Amino acid sequence: MASASLNPASTAPHSPANDTATRILNSFQGPIPPVRPTITYRLGILIVLFVMVLLPIIYVAFIAASGYLVYWHAVSNTGIMEHGRGRGKAVVVALYVAPILVGAIMILFMLKPLFARPPQDGRRRSLSRDQEPLLFAFIDRVCQTVHAPPPKQIDVDCDINASAGFRRGLFSMLFSSDLVLTIGMPLVAGLSLRQFAGVLAHEFGHFSQGAGMRVTYIVRMISHWFTRVVYERDAWDVWLDDAASSLDFRIGWILHLARFAVWLSRRVLWVLMMIGNAVASYMMRQMEFDADRHEARLAGSDVFATTCSRLIELSIAHSGAKDDLGQFYRDGKLVDDLPGLVMHNAGQLNAEHRVRIDSHIQESKTGLLDTHPCDRDRIASAHRERAPGVFRLEAPAAILFRDCAALNRAVSADLYGELLGDDFKRESLRPLKQLVENQQREAASQQAMARFLQSEPTAVRPVPLALDSVAAPKLVSRAVSHLALDRAEITNGGDMFRSALKSFDDADTDLFQSHIAQALFEAQVTPQADRFAIPVSNAPTVAAARQAAIDRQQQLEPELVRFETAARSRLATAMSLLLAPEIAKRVPQSSELRSVCGKLLPALRRLLQVHEQSILIRNQLATLAALFGHAEGASNRELLQARIDREALALRTCLAQIRDHLEPLDFPFEHAEQSMKIGSYIIPVLPEATDYGNLLEAASKSLPRYGELSNRIAAELCRVAETVEATLGFPPLPQPPPTPEQPEDAEDDDE
Repeated sequence: MASASLNPASTAPHSPANDTATRILNSFQGPIPPVRPTITYRLGILIVLFVMVLLPIIYVAFIAASGYLVYWHAVSNTGIMEHGRGRGKAVVVALYVAPILVGAIMILFMLKPLFARPPQDGRRRSLSRDQEPLLFAFIDRVCQTVHAPPPKQIDVDCDINASAGFRRGLFSMLFSSDLVLTIGMPLVAGLSLRQFAGVLAHEFGHFSQGAGMRVTYIVRMISHWFTRVVYERDAWDVWLDDAASSLDFRIGWILHLARFAVWLSRRVLWVLMMIGNAVASYMMRQMEFDADRHEARLAGSDVFATTCSRLIELSIAHSGAKDDLGQFYRDGKLVDDLPGLVMHNAGQLNAEHRVRIDSHIQESKTGLLDTHPCDRDRIASAHRERAPGVFRLEAPAAILFRDCAALNRAVSADLYGELLGDDFKRESLRPLKQLVENQQREAASQQAMARFLQSEPTAVRPVPLALDSVAAPKLVSRAVSHLALDRAEITNGGDMFRSALKSFDDADTDLFQSHIAQALFEAQVTPQADRFAIPVSNAPTVAAARQAAIDRQQQLEPELVRFETAARSRLATAMSLLLAPEIAKRVPQSSELRSVCGKLLPALRRLLQVHEQSILIRNQLATLAALFGHAEGASNRELLQARIDREALALRTCLAQIRDHLEPLDFPFEHAEQSMKIGSYIIPVLPEATDYGNLLEAASKSLPRYGELSNRIAAELCRVAETVEATLGFPPLPQPPPTPEQPEDAEDDDE
């Protein structure tokens, strides 16, 4: 039987809403055949439950045994106090007291996890049956079809996921089937109605077997608890570390011993955690296969495979949306419709991406500790069902909601409020269409800059587009001829420039590494040779490598400058022609473009004036990371500390110079804060040199902001220049070949 279809047009005003609801609900062709768990599966549930309950008992028994040993020592070894005199008496007392104190601290730290509170769930937006009658009716029908209890509550959020769980935790698990369903709105936006029904069937498939879902809840709860208490740290751990480090070793050795005992107890817990995770993962994988069979029987085995692929696409798009949000937020903006942004990004995936997704699915394998089977195994299992599906209506899943767009905006605001707290301002929200259009324009500008410069921008050379002043040409024809010559020189010299730029970049890497190695030698720390691409056997070899790199860069400089001068001249000529009345009247939106250039040119000029400081900040950041990485085992702590202080002071000085130099200029693009200055944008806070953590954070955030803003301005100017050139009949230069991905610098690992 062919799949039914529902044209979205049928929900238009002239079509009654109840007709749409009736058609959707009547498309369920009876309940699915019950999914019967095998005897092996049921036996597995009992074994897993036994092991998972046994593990906490073993842990409590370990605590009790430790307590007994401390008690035994306290009452049985009192005779040791009768020995020793003078200073020897103090040693004897310490030997008696130390095991008691260490044992007490260890037991206290082992008891603490038993009372650890679970993490608080993020904010959820709950829906009511009056708000979304069709959604509730649809979910009721899905539950009826898969023989599962319907949820008492439906929540929505911004995740690429749907989940069903016990609404009131342990109480609901023990005494009722009080379920809550959480739906990620990007899932609604990205799936068809048939796929969405299958995903819901999967979630409720977990709850169609009462014993299985309760055992799963217990297993997950114990497994998550073990994971949290092994890896989670709190104020008690910080206090113990600080106290042990701050005291004189003659006194603090007991606390160091206590730290070791706590570490040892957590190793015991880690072993229990790994056993529990291995056992729990096996059961959870079986539960997933069981739920997949529900999904296949409801929506069809063929649809199961397409849903798996679609979920990967949405996850990729969701990851891209997070990156987009970071870029938007730097300008004080947030997209008002995050699910819509996910869908926009999903629409950018091409055939090559889908081939790679299919290849990923085919090559996926299930690991021992994986809680979910790999997609390949799941698709094969669903295919073995050979199920045509009992619900085959094709339509957008969003048709189930009265106003999906409004709900998308609401859950987006909920997420921002959860992540940003009081820092979230609703006035920072911008329409999705506006931000996407700005993003597309900036992407086009970046491509224009690559064509204009015949290379990708690099941090080791400033963008060669700084102009002191621009004036209309005295003779337009001569300016046009000059423009043609610059374009020809750039076209002919592109390959040579890219080669020279790569060699210059390689030499810069050696300079970068020599700066770090030199700082380590000055602090009497021997660099690890395998972390460096240059010879670092001693300080003279480092100095020689540094000088060799400087010599290479000086040899390359004339070749680079010649090309960069042509690029700068080309931009200057295009900008001057934009000011010529006879050319400006032919350029689309010339007044707006002149206004844009009037803001961007001074900003770029001033940004490029501090380019050298940005290189120094990069070097100082890596050097400080290397110095801090060797602080623990340094032979001369005072010398190392002096070198750290010197580098931190130099780093703060560079940051201050950049901030002061750029602060007079307004941020040249739209920003939520109307009074935003470039200096404050790049370096919002300038910590003191002794505030190492915040100083490193400020510096590490300033570098990408500096580079992104410089390139963003330069790219916009290149786009304007290409517009002028197109008006004069010059086509864009070809897109340059992509720059090969560079491996991460070896010295970055020297921490």
